Amino acid sequence: MSATRWVRNIVNPKAEPKAPETVRRIPRKQFDAVMGGAKAVMRELTEFAEQAKSRLREDRPIKQDDLLELLRKLVAAQKRIDAEMEADVANSADTGDTEWDRRSYNLFAAPTSRMANSPQTIVDLTLAAENNGARDMKLLYELTVAEMDVAVARFNVTLNSIPEEGTPRLREPEP
Repeated sequence: MSATRWVRNIVNPKAEPKAPETVRRIPRKQFDAVMGGAKAVMRELTEFAEQAKSRLREDRPIKQDDLLELLRKLVAAQKRIDAEMEADVANSADTGDTEWDRRSYNLFAAPTSRMANSPQTIVDLTLAAENNGARDMKLLYELTVAEMDVAVARFNVTLNSIPEEGTPRLREPEP
């Protein structure tokens, strides 16, 4: 099960979320597994992006096989990380919950879940671009690499957005 669906199903297993609750509870063992998965994805995407950028610098054209190899790596990473998360949950004896107010859930819990599922999301975005008419393999390859970089950057911002006590917060720009 993907991390995003995991967190969504934990909150309300029978229906899609409607109005968010005041406090959301997520079993700690499941949240810890998703957090571990997100960190693993971040490491894998960073490595894959560096390898792919190296391939882009080579003096030969990007072919369909290059793109398919990159997409296969992403799919394999997602499957491996999903299996690790499921094993972490199954092996954990922790019965506690984590509690999230709406803001904290939206700022940290949901993005963490999305990060844990980002390899599949990147594959889906690349395939959607191809299905919608993109034919240039180099552009599709570059899109995939850019999506990996964006996913890592987005998660770094998420990790950085958890304020420490006494840390000043940015204000909204004045019009």
